[in-house]
Amino acid sequence: MSNKKGEFSELFGVVNLDAVAWARGAAQRETGAFRDLWNFIADGLEAGLDASSIERRFEERVGSEKNAAPLIGAAIAKAQCEPSLERALKAESELNLITWKKWSAAKDGKDCLVCEANAAQGYIRLRNIFQSGHNSPPAHLKCRCCLVFKSEIKTNPSALR
Repeated sequence: MSNKKGEFSELFGVVNLDAVAWARGAAQRETGAFRDLWNFIADGLEAGLDASSIERRFEERVGSEKNAAPLIGAAIAKAQCEPSLERALKAESELNLITWKKWSAAKDGKDCLVCEANAAQGYIRLRNIFQSGHNSPPAHLKCRCCLVFKSEIKTNPSALR
């Protein structure tokens, strides 16, 4: 396996440490093969690899005939999305905010009906779930969606007078 960093870190020079920590936490909550999978993903993210590079490394390790790349991609998306959602939930309660989230699809003609419907909802309250029953992407294997957040400060209506 090569030590070459993925294109994300080459372009931006950053590692998503929140995603690494989330994947390590997921590994601690799992056993056996799932623990190994989450640690493998965390190692790849920590090395600055992009999702495609991690998928290729996984296929090199287990063989491409198992067609596990879509599973890896979905797991990586989950690791990258969940820390943002958790931070937004924490900030909302600590900073007296009303926070909204929006499902953002690629809108390139390749989106699935589930993702299109979730995106069509626009902004919903942070603690609500989307009509598909998902709290955040990914909705399925190979999902390319993400969340967009916006917040506003809660105000007391009488304080505005």
